[in-house]
Amino acid sequence: MPLKALERAWKAFWFRALFAHVSFWRPERPLPEWGTGRRRILFMRPDGIGDAIVSTALLRAIGDISPDLQVDVLASPVNAPLVRQLPYVREVHVFDKRRKGGFARLALRLRRARYDAVIDPRIIAPSMTGLLLMLASGAPHRMGVGGRGADAGYTVRVPMRDGHIIDLLSGFAGPFGLDSARIDWRPHLPLTAETAEWASTLWEAAATGRPDRLLVNVSAGEPSRAWPEDRFVEVIRSVQSRHPRLVPLVIGAPDEWALTSAVADRTGSQAVSTPSMDHVAGLVAHADCVFTPDTSVAHVAAAFGKPTLAMYLKDTASRWGVYGARAINLESPTRSLADLPVSTVVPRLESLLDETSSAEAAS
Repeated sequence: MPLKALERAWKAFWFRALFAHVSFWRPERPLPEWGTGRRRILFMRPDGIGDAIVSTALLRAIGDISPDLQVDVLASPVNAPLVRQLPYVREVHVFDKRRKGGFARLALRLRRARYDAVIDPRIIAPSMTGLLLMLASGAPHRMGVGGRGADAGYTVRVPMRDGHIIDLLSGFAGPFGLDSARIDWRPHLPLTAETAEWASTLWEAAATGRPDRLLVNVSAGEPSRAWPEDRFVEVIRSVQSRHPRLVPLVIGAPDEWALTSAVADRTGSQAVSTPSMDHVAGLVAHADCVFTPDTSVAHVAAAFGKPTLAMYLKDTASRWGVYGARAINLESPTRSLADLPVSTVVPRLESLLDETSSAEAAS
């Protein structure tokens, strides 16, 4: 048996053994009336920033059920700063798997919180650590996406289905008595007044009379989603020649400042340092159009309804594309973004810029 298949079989065995024990001692109970009495929910999001952003509409909808319903989040060190800014989240537990003894301390905190329900919205293969934390919380209701090999561990199972990740997450509305059709499922991000002013001032200074603002993000979270520097340069130069009133700003991850500044220098653009996601959100909020590989910036653009061209790996845009905004989600022909040619990107970005300029002129 191949090593991966053996690993999956071994994990499945322990899942079954664990949940058989849990089901024997903790039979399933009916769901409570979430709008009555004091309730406390834990939402598990120990992963990336983009994963947290696509969950914001669901978090807000649950938090709006009642002022007595407290929504907490189990976050990662990466997405915790963003989650702490969400006004509908009361408490954030950070799970750093690298810290010695972190699991035991976190499990104890979750148990003491006395949660009514724990939600695991992830769609990847279940992790034993995540499932053990759900059980450690002692919550009588454990909600998760079914069909991942851990169904027996959940008391409420949301069916796995095709389509956008946000549409899948909307399946958690039902167990809380929410009407999914009445919820605005676009991502939601707050923006501080200080950051909004910083971004507005920066754009105004860079524009120098040119009204069309293009925000270009050159960073991606994984090597397979990275697009070569020369291609960003070629695309920016091309759209600049056709749109002389265009002002591009170039951003990237803090650890890729060399790439960010190189693209900006070669195109006569301005590179902007973004030390936090709040800074990225400010620049997106004041942009007219966004161009980015598949990364959290695409979900930030969705939150502010910005016209966006985003580049994706083959067969991933339908699940992770820009949601609820005017967007072009381009896919590479392979599982590497390096195989997406400039000749495919330029005409689509120019078309999006044309539409954006025409819409702004009409308004």
